[in-house]
Amino acid sequence: MTDDDAHKGESLFLRYLQTLKPDERQRLFATPASAFFIFRMLPSHAQTTIVKMIWDKKLYSGLTKEGHEVVRQQIGLLSRCGLVEETNSKPRLLKAFRDAYLKASVLGAYGCAGLRAVSEGDEKKAKKDITKNSTERWELVLRYLAIPSDQSLSTVAQKTKQLFKAAGFTTSCDGTPELTSAGFHFLLLSPVQQMWTYMIEYFKFERHGTNDVVEVLDLFIRIVLCVESKIDLEIGGRPFYLEDSWTERQLEIVMHLREIGLVYIRKRKDGHFYLSPLLCNLTIPSDDIDASMQRREGCLVVETNYRVYAYTASSLQLAILSTFTEFLYRFPNMCVGVLTRDSVRKALQVGITAQQIVSYLRMNAHRQSLSRFGPILCVPITVAEQIQLWEEERKRLTYQDVVLYTGFESAREYDGVKQYAEENQILLHSDGSHNRMSVVVSEEGHEKVREWWRSTKHTFTQ
Repeated sequence: MTDDDAHKGESLFLRYLQTLKPDERQRLFATPASAFFIFRMLPSHAQTTIVKMIWDKKLYSGLTKEGHEVVRQQIGLLSRCGLVEETNSKPRLLKAFRDAYLKASVLGAYGCAGLRAVSEGDEKKAKKDITKNSTERWELVLRYLAIPSDQSLSTVAQKTKQLFKAAGFTTSCDGTPELTSAGFHFLLLSPVQQMWTYMIEYFKFERHGTNDVVEVLDLFIRIVLCVESKIDLEIGGRPFYLEDSWTERQLEIVMHLREIGLVYIRKRKDGHFYLSPLLCNLTIPSDDIDASMQRREGCLVVETNYRVYAYTASSLQLAILSTFTEFLYRFPNMCVGVLTRDSVRKALQVGITAQQIVSYLRMNAHRQSLSRFGPILCVPITVAEQIQLWEEERKRLTYQDVVLYTGFESAREYDGVKQYAEENQILLHSDGSHNRMSVVVSEEGHEKVREWWRSTKHTFTQ
């Protein structure tokens, strides 16, 4: 079984949880808020298995062969997460997690989060600002990633730039950041997967060196547990105090959540913050297909003449599109571009693949294109295949370090070297023309040829 098979069906949070040190996990499991949140992130079968382990000691009784296999797989997942330990060859739920979860189930999500709500806040003004502010801030982050230019450097926090570089989403070319294939793949993800990917990369970044990530992760979990519903957040929700007891690193994550639009703080001196509707994306596991893989509201129409019509005024969508499209016209609510060999190759040169480009065009196809041609043919086959061919053009030549032998004193010498290289499967090219006898071998085979020549060159002079 490969690592991908072992982690299939696991959310990004659960995969990250498995990378934590045992003592870090123990500290998380001991808090009711973390225990409750981890339980939420587990697949439904794993949740059922935990409940049975708490209340019913007979895990496998009355199960069919298929049911027995399902429970065994869930025990494997819980073991990888550190929630189950072996006692006398029997799986047992970790006592610290069991006690914390039982306490959390009594307190409820909001109760075990332990955040203090402000009794009176300026909800009317917040109602106008929260949704707009959070959407704009997150789009600035995505726009910087789509076109990480000098002009967009001032729009995002320094930590976000460092995070994208550490995650491999951007690379530096002559001091200027450029989008990578991994970064473009991030832009193709659904909002739920984007948010989770970003936050997991943030926790990885925070964990560098000897930094303790548990205090940061614990506060993040408590904030997410306070999310009640998207509708409540859109009408302002209730504000929560910025506690004086929080450490500097805990305050830093709250300020960073503000930078990317997940919380709203009008002024730091107000001493409280609001949860934004974007935070709802983090209440859903990243592998929840129904919730996280919904098709976006598309705006693109692709024609057989390689023209692309983008019915949008979103600067983010246009920034992504410009990475592989040459724009011709721009109107207030529509842009017209064309897919050319040069524009597509520009994207290919930074690691973006043809499949990613075609997937993006299909994922963001206009609803009329979808209803008329379907989810595949909404991008004409001729266009999709041509993009693939432009990618194949770059694979015509492969580069390899080699060694060239020339200056043979006789045809016998040439034949001897050529025959030895062929027998050892290191010959790449040979030319037996009388005036230009040459042999090309792989760099790895050069040492073999040299040793062979030292031991046999006297036979060619006899």
